[in-house]
Amino acid sequence: MAPHVSYPLQDVPGIDISPVVRDLIDRGPVHPVDTAGGRIGWLVTGHDAVQEVLRDPQFSRAAMTGDAADPLGGAFEGPGAIVSLDPPDHTRVRKVIAASFTPRTITRLRPGVEVIAEQLVTAMIASGSPGDLVAGVGVPLPLMVICELLGVPYEDRATFSRWADSIMAISSISPDEASANKQSLLGYLHDLVRARRNEAQHDLVSLLAHTPTGDGTPLDGLEIANLCIGILVGGYDTTANEICNMVFLLCTNPHLMAHARTGSTGLNETIDEMMRWIALSINVGFPRKATRDTVLGGQPIAAGDVVFPDVIAANRDASVFADPHSLVPGRENQRRTLLFGSGPHFCPGAHLARTEIEVALSTLLRRLPGLRLAVAPEEVPWRWGQLVRGPRELLISW
Repeated sequence: MAPHVSYPLQDVPGIDISPVVRDLIDRGPVHPVDTAGGRIGWLVTGHDAVQEVLRDPQFSRAAMTGDAADPLGGAFEGPGAIVSLDPPDHTRVRKVIAASFTPRTITRLRPGVEVIAEQLVTAMIASGSPGDLVAGVGVPLPLMVICELLGVPYEDRATFSRWADSIMAISSISPDEASANKQSLLGYLHDLVRARRNEAQHDLVSLLAHTPTGDGTPLDGLEIANLCIGILVGGYDTTANEICNMVFLLCTNPHLMAHARTGSTGLNETIDEMMRWIALSINVGFPRKATRDTVLGGQPIAAGDVVFPDVIAANRDASVFADPHSLVPGRENQRRTLLFGSGPHFCPGAHLARTEIEVALSTLLRRLPGLRLAVAPEEVPWRWGQLVRGPRELLISW
């Protein structure tokens, strides 16, 4: 079959799945695409096939280093960049942070997250209705949490946020600007590591700077800086957009709002379903390269071919999720979502992200009983040219 789709895909506004991908899902699990590097790659949309790519070591992340087919280029490359490593290097780095992101550890962080959420919602109420959820809660909540976790001083957070946003750019800024911002962020984090080596504090950078890896060797400063970038993106940008995306869905789907307000079980079921349904990204950020000839979803894959595991599409696979394009909280197989990945690269910050989302939504629903959009849904402006999708502004009333 000849390639008929170019990758990266053209962005579309909103948070529903791309019409192009929706059409591909119905055709099968693996599809040829023309990549930015000028050769054929494979977009993987079937649930089982995506899971195989994520779990099978024959599909390598490290082999993608420097490959022009990667939509994010070198944004997540370098020593310590955990999303671009294969075992045993990946295992060595991941073990250092594993203890900081266990469910028990995140449970201890929850009261602090709740205090931040209460303060932000109180400030938004005091400013008067309508208010911008993005600026009032969506961005500051995960930013404050991740900066406190890493040990970033309060006065540096605005600049830190701007650098972090540029890491996820696909076409919203130039490659040169994105590269320059990444280098600035790396330099800042490297300086923070040096400061914590000299004087440890109660933060994650201090822990990383003073904890040996599984083989007894410490991570160097650049490894820690690159690792922190991965933590930052997963713990800030994606979570900020998910909070706002979910509020948009709640306000535009009365059955979701009603289910979410039935108690903690109803809220969690609604969050599970929104996580499955929301197309958080049009373009997959972390492709793999086949290291040997294989067959994937019935499609022969040659050694050296690039595969793009589309977890968003996998979450709309009708063989796993009945009526997959509808929003049905409490559905069968709801927890089989692949939003946080699978296998060795399962997102270590998944519990933290989930906690922040739960706290943000429960606080908003409790404090704002009349929560609704202040504009028509079609008037909501959406981010453009970024890996992670979400509203640029979300005006709400209460």
